[in-house]
Amino acid sequence: MSAEAQVAEATNARGMSDPVAAEAEIDVLAVCLLAPAALTTVLESGVGVEHFARQSNRLVFAAMTKLRDDDRHVTPVSVNDVLDGEALLDEAGGRGYVHLLASTAALVAWTGEYVDILLRRHRERILKMVGEQLANGAGEEALAQLGGDGRGA
Repeated sequence: MSAEAQVAEATNARGMSDPVAAEAEIDVLAVCLLAPAALTTVLESGVGVEHFARQSNRLVFAAMTKLRDDDRHVTPVSVNDVLDGEALLDEAGGRGYVHLLASTAALVAWTGEYVDILLRRHRERILKMVGEQLANGAGEEALAQLGGDGRGA
């Protein structure tokens, strides 16, 4: 089975209901592992841990960000080291998951496109959740989740 198929299978097994968002998350993480400058581009585009729907991807991105903040190289081994040190490696999908991400065929030149899709799908998830909460009578609390810029928490 190809690395892409294994990542897709792992994503589907963990219940991501939006396959396009799942692909965008995987591609964003893959380019960050493939090109050190890509992580800076992604962060400067406003992407944060909260924009990832899948918990394992949130954990991987948080580990990448920690490595960058500590002036360390972002590699599959260093990401796994951070996750293991925080006892989050299994929750993040195990050692193999990060290595699968690194072997995903993502084009660094398309980082901006992947980021745009990731952020748009995040906004759509937030708007859907707020709509459901409004429909269920949770008006003020639901609107507060939109935040000042409409991007959500």
